[in-house]
Amino acid sequence: MFSCQKDYNDPGTTGPQYYGSRSGVEVRSIILAQMPLTDPSGQPWDVADTIDTLGLPDVFYRMSDLDSTDYPVFAQPFHFENLNADSLPVPYFLTTPYKVRAFGSNLKFDIYDFEKSSDSSYVDSTLMKSFIVTIAPGDSLVENPYPDSLLLNEDGYAVFLFFNWLK
Repeated sequence: MFSCQKDYNDPGTTGPQYYGSRSGVEVRSIILAQMPLTDPSGQPWDVADTIDTLGLPDVFYRMSDLDSTDYPVFAQPFHFENLNADSLPVPYFLTTPYKVRAFGSNLKFDIYDFEKSSDSSYVDSTLMKSFIVTIAPGDSLVENPYPDSLLLNEDGYAVFLFFNWLK
């Protein structure tokens, strides 16, 4: 008896390992590990008012495959309220993974601050950060060309996207 790592044909004793081909990828979870606690001008993300007394950001995510209109936009159905340094990291597990069209797709991942107006039920959210990344496997036969995660790290944000690669 010998053991193999996931998706390997070779138990890793000698020679290259074969991973097999994949037909696509899904985003299965997100971890917001780091974010600026103020907007680019140094002001709080939220203005403290009767609805939001703390003035802290209320975060939610949106994703879309920029290369295909066949895949609907993903919008997180709720928001994380009043995030601060002690709140991070914040994990989010998608109940239904978000499928990306195919390899080489450009995925737009947005982080928003949820806002609800005090004079109506109107929601007026603020885009905090937008990332556009290409989801594609690597080209190595020795190292796993299908990474389990991707780090988006820019402008004080650190976000991990975790994947399911489809056979």
